[in-house]
Amino acid sequence: MTAGEDEALQRRMAALEQEHFAMTEQLRRLGDATERNANALDALEDVLTDVSWTPVDDGGDALAEAMAQRQHQLSIVDTSTAPPPPPGPEEAASAAGGVELPDLEQVAAWVQTHIAPMVRKTTTTGEGGGIRWCRQWWHHSEAVDRFTALYLAWQELSAEDSSTWLSVFLRDHLDPHMATLTSPFGPFYACHPRRHSDAVEALDTDQPTPPDRENTS
Repeated sequence: MTAGEDEALQRRMAALEQEHFAMTEQLRRLGDATERNANALDALEDVLTDVSWTPVDDGGDALAEAMAQRQHQLSIVDTSTAPPPPPGPEEAASAAGGVELPDLEQVAAWVQTHIAPMVRKTTTTGEGGGIRWCRQWWHHSEAVDRFTALYLAWQELSAEDSSTWLSVFLRDHLDPHMATLTSPFGPFYACHPRRHSDAVEALDTDQPTPPDRENTS
């Protein structure tokens, strides 16, 4: 290799290094822009979700009218996004075999304070990874039962004079129930952290058929 060829090769290598550096910098900026856009979309979705569940004031605004129409359409299927009225004390006690169940409002307040902050926003719908969560969990009967059971266990264990009650609650109650509720195969699997989904239908069963006694020996 002549001196001229060696010098040309070095210049080419230097140019390639500069191009590589420039491409790396562009990829970094593109990654930053993608992350900013994703965060902006998440923030926008949060705002739109909050708006969609906010009662619309009277007025001639076109957006207000459209939101009112949408809210009316939703009310045909679901008359309220608030938790349904809890059963009376007698019904609750009989359903629990003598144990008086708490009002759903009590359970909802407890979930908001003790459970919701623990649920990280890594949730996706469909086949994606991550945990599942539903901000309107009271529409899922299994979630109501499990959160009620957790609330009762928490009340009972926290009243004990023991330094290990919290560990027992986490190990024996909270962890297994939350693993089931937030599983991709749990009741929230079709929901999103920002909205409830009614896509899941309850399993149906056929009515049992009485046996034909004439054909039985």
